[in-house]
Amino acid sequence: MKKLLCLFLTTTFILFCFLNVSYSASSQKNDYKYFENLLKNNITIEKGITIIIHELGLDKNLPQNPPVIYDSKNKKPSAEFSGYIAAAKRYLPKAIPPFNSNMTRIFAAKFILSILNCNLYDSQNPLDLKIVKSVLTESKIISADKENDLYKPVTGEELKKLINRAKIKITGVDMAKPAWEAYAQGKLEDAEYIFKRCISAGLNIGTTQSYLANSYYGLGLVYAHHNNKRYYDAYVMLNQAIKLDNGGKIGQAARKYLIEKLPPYELDLNYRTTKEITYEEVMALVGHHLSLNIKEVPTDFVAKDANGKEPSPWAAPYVKLAYYRKNIPSVPSSFNDIAPRYWIAAYICNVKGLMHYDYETYYDFKDLGNLDTNYKMYVSVAVDRGLIMPVTEDTFSPYSGIERNILEGIIKNLKSPKIPQPKDIKIQNTPKLITTYFKGVEPEQIDILEKKSNLLDMVNFDAVMLGIESPKEGTKSVATYFYNTDLSKAIKIANDLKISTFLSLSNLNKGKFDPELTHNFIKDDSKRKSLADELVKLVDKYNLTGVHIDFEHLYSSDKDNLTEFIKILSEKLRSKNKKLTMVIGAYMSDAEANKSVYAFEKLSEYVDYFNLILYDDFPKGKYPSTGIDGPISNIVRIERVLKYTTLRIPPSKILMGIGAYGIDFNITNKTAENVKLDYIPNIIKNAKTGSVKYLFDSQTQSPYLEFTNPDGTVHRLWYENKKSLEERMKIVHKYNLAGICFYWLGSNTDEIYQVFQKYLKLKEN
Repeated sequence: MKKLLCLFLTTTFILFCFLNVSYSASSQKNDYKYFENLLKNNITIEKGITIIIHELGLDKNLPQNPPVIYDSKNKKPSAEFSGYIAAAKRYLPKAIPPFNSNMTRIFAAKFILSILNCNLYDSQNPLDLKIVKSVLTESKIISADKENDLYKPVTGEELKKLINRAKIKITGVDMAKPAWEAYAQGKLEDAEYIFKRCISAGLNIGTTQSYLANSYYGLGLVYAHHNNKRYYDAYVMLNQAIKLDNGGKIGQAARKYLIEKLPPYELDLNYRTTKEITYEEVMALVGHHLSLNIKEVPTDFVAKDANGKEPSPWAAPYVKLAYYRKNIPSVPSSFNDIAPRYWIAAYICNVKGLMHYDYETYYDFKDLGNLDTNYKMYVSVAVDRGLIMPVTEDTFSPYSGIERNILEGIIKNLKSPKIPQPKDIKIQNTPKLITTYFKGVEPEQIDILEKKSNLLDMVNFDAVMLGIESPKEGTKSVATYFYNTDLSKAIKIANDLKISTFLSLSNLNKGKFDPELTHNFIKDDSKRKSLADELVKLVDKYNLTGVHIDFEHLYSSDKDNLTEFIKILSEKLRSKNKKLTMVIGAYMSDAEANKSVYAFEKLSEYVDYFNLILYDDFPKGKYPSTGIDGPISNIVRIERVLKYTTLRIPPSKILMGIGAYGIDFNITNKTAENVKLDYIPNIIKNAKTGSVKYLFDSQTQSPYLEFTNPDGTVHRLWYENKKSLEERMKIVHKYNLAGICFYWLGSNTDEIYQVFQKYLKLKEN
């Protein structure tokens, strides 16, 4: 029994001693004096790591069996520090300096910042090094101008400074200082990066509310001035600063900026990026991000949607601007409706000052459907300029909305739109039609008709008067000049030469086109049928190919009457295998065309060919009142008209109207008169010697002369020549038109027929 008792006491004593030793070692690690002693000696890597981990409170759950960590020399740390090293592993560099080597100042700062920001140590970003320098400088450990001091061993006192500032000021002052400097210098990306580091550090390790608010406030300002104008992010950051420092100086500054300077966060393209945007959002976002000047709008100007509602306050300035500048292609039914892609395409083109015809390539997307012609053209402009992309190669999805993130890309494109390169015009081998007018008062036309018959396909005989009874021909509504023997002879010659002959009916009355005269003959069904019957009767009587209608300056209210008349006449002519052609005016937009008398699509069902009047831009009759002279035709206008018209009438039915004559504008007396092309040499011959100037307007591609007559009057004569006509013939091929119709047969030179031969009568392969 005594032996057992002795054994028990001995064992108990040994266990007590062992436990006491273990307790002492454990408590020693949490003893203030223990860590103070570590700071007194040389601070090695393993000591410094241990001190920092402890002081920042990261040693509460040290591993019982820590994994072995090796330094760059493949050495283990001392046993007493192994748990701390293991806890610090995620914050250490991949290549840890030898554990027993001195810890440098830069290592200490980078390690602490790594703990604050997580995995910062091995960063190669120069901004992170700037943060390190700022921390060491603000801690009075190094001088700003002595970079070599970074690599000196850190002392215990210096390490204490760093640790103490890490607990309070590093995130609010030391780290934030270079962020504010970057912000002041306009280096917003640098400032954003550092402020985010500050916030991350503050949230990770903790700091005072005001110091953290300082970084939120700074980041809010960065977002407000960001190139992408991130107002929503700024709004969130500034509100966070206010929340953290409510009543403090930083909170007050944040609130002041939020109220007085920060634009509405709805103007942020990064706000609700996947939401389809409304009409008012499109106008506001485009206007704001293109920095359009809202100050030009009068203060009393009002913008309303079709329902009479005004836009939201945040969007109102830019919506008003869009209305004031007339950038909107149409008034939205409601500002809060989703804006369709076709409307957006038109709007952004208007904002950039691009018209609906400003494209090189027309994109005939199959889903454009029944869109107005202008919108179809705007879509092509937007796509051709790289402003907005189609959904697929052959679809645009015009009625769908777009999201903010898509609009962001569109706005970037608006800032630097693509400039389409003009394409080379390919001259087609297919022959084109050449049509002209035969005026019954010029006998020399018969000679021209015979000599140029190989080039002429159709001749419109200007020989019918509307509203005159002709007992000889048995008509009550129309009368012809066919009793003129020259005219009858010309028709016979044309028929013999296999040239198509058309009876041309105009509404001229005493030298002017009379809309009332026309109205009286097409205003009701019986009159329309009677007129059509008499025209067909004349076609049969004189063995003509068909009828050419040259009604001009009609009442727009007669649109339905004209369409119905053309339909009736077409049906009667087709029943006899005859053809119908007509003159049609030149328009460039729906706004113009829809107010005209022409129902394009319906007329194209009944008419074989249209003579599209693309000349007489500055008619002689208007010159005395306007005093403005100009070219016979303008190639820029020609293209714009054709871009529009070929979308409403098949190009295969369009004849480009050519004015093959000149107009002599007397600048001195403000009078003007038409002249034949072959008479221009005589005008030049009779001009005052040395006064004639041969000029060419490159923009309109038109020639003109300036000269002075012996009587002292100054003249400017616009006309067409080989060069100008060649450019117009290229356009015929570019838009694949049926051909041309030139006015008139008696005004010409061999030069123009050479051009026609070269460009319009090519042999087919």
